[in-house]
Amino acid sequence: MHQKYAAGVLFCLHALLLSSVTVGQIAYYDGFAKQKPSRPARYGLGARALCSRHRYRGPRSTTNLYARSYCKMAVTFCKYLPQLLLNYRRRSTVGWPIDNILLDFTGGALSTLQLILDCANQNDWSGISGDVVKFGLGVTSMVFDVLFLVQHYVLYRPVPAGTSEALLDGVDGGEDLVV
Repeated sequence: MHQKYAAGVLFCLHALLLSSVTVGQIAYYDGFAKQKPSRPARYGLGARALCSRHRYRGPRSTTNLYARSYCKMAVTFCKYLPQLLLNYRRRSTVGWPIDNILLDFTGGALSTLQLILDCANQNDWSGISGDVVKFGLGVTSMVFDVLFLVQHYVLYRPVPAGTSEALLDGVDGGEDLVV
């Protein structure tokens, strides 16, 4: 059981490191000066700062950890929704890499599968209800990823250059048109 928690801690440290690199890149390329954080982001950062002030002691520590895991669940939902809405408004996924979505779907599926296999191996299905956030994160990721895949490959699929549909949309640029 301790290995499971050690893996979770290592995963969190890895995510923190990579998120810090991303924030550092935004700061380096002057991304903070271009856009102020939205009101919900400011509220979220304020709530996070207040939660960080509490120390992990006694029975409250697990309550605090559970509260943070539910915050992660909310953040995960909130990080996918704007991209889904942006794709819908633009009616396009051009310029948006689908590779990360395929990897994210794989990670969500494997995480959920691991949880299910652990429960099946121990013949105790309370592991899913005992780790609602892990199950919820995997399912949430997979649901949003399927929606992104449908947007990219079905609803707003890229038009191949050189086709009559691409010429009508102005994708080809008109170099092959004979006047």
